Amino acid sequence: MTSLPEENTLGAIVGAKSQRREADATRRVIRAATPRRSSLGTGFIGIGAAVVVALRAIYGFVWFVSLWPTYPDPMPALLAWVILIATLVATFITARVIGDQLPDWAFVLFLAGLAAAVALDLVAVWPLHDIGRNATAALTAGMALLVVITLRRTRDILIAVSVLGVGLAVAMVLNTRPDPDDIAPQITAVAFAVLPAVIGVVVVNGFRRLVQVELDRVLVQSTVSAPRFAVGMMASEELARLDLAAE
Repeated sequence: MTSLPEENTLGAIVGAKSQRREADATRRVIRAATPRRSSLGTGFIGIGAAVVVALRAIYGFVWFVSLWPTYPDPMPALLAWVILIATLVATFITARVIGDQLPDWAFVLFLAGLAAAVALDLVAVWPLHDIGRNATAALTAGMALLVVITLRRTRDILIAVSVLGVGLAVAMVLNTRPDPDDIAPQITAVAFAVLPAVIGVVVVNGFRRLVQVELDRVLVQSTVSAPRFAVGMMASEELARLDLAAE
């Protein structure tokens, strides 16, 4: 005996097909409500940071080309720039394709690419005994952390930039001649590699706190001023079901 279709109070047919449609609508609501790392508008900050890194990379590459005759062997430095640019482009595309997120495996590959670029650049300029004046890709790698500043936790960025800063400082102490005239360029080079990421972390954290406070204020105000008309925090799924039934 064939069962008759059931109707709800709004006259909509309720059955297996209708239940599947309701389940699909529920999944769409949940997917739309799922928070992402670049929420609260930080995705726009990430795009701006990527533009700044691109400009810094262009400047560093032009400086590298101008120093080409001074390298005893410029090929390691050239390879460092190739790896650095490929790492930046691949990371930016991966983060946008995934949805403004950077998984742990992608972040590890990103750091490995930066480490390889720094190592090759130091190998190229080591015989010159003046890392601060001749390093190019190694200094740009520090600023390259701005590309992932909105995609990773603050701790990850600070640990990475700290390791880079300490590594550059140790290399400079071991390689540079003990001449007072060489101290200022070395300190400036370390600052150029470390400070952009640190300042970026401070700016992003401040922006997130500011936006979160404003969102909390709006939520509290809407709840207090119009409690009878508020649908509630968990009503999105029910609204989707009612809309589907009305259709």
